[in-house]
Amino acid sequence: MRKVVEDKRLRVTVPLHDELTIATLNTIVTDVAEFEGMTKEEVYDLLR
Repeated sequence: MRKVVEDKRLRVTVPLHDELTIATLNTIVTDVAEFEGMTKEEVYDLLR
């Protein structure tokens, strides 16, 4: 997955598994939150 915003890029690799470990999910959410200037809780709320 990739997002480009004004010359800034975020590449996130999401493993193609039936289940993700808590650590993998936490890393993905942390990366997205930092890129978007959000808290992890805000990202989790968007996923619900």
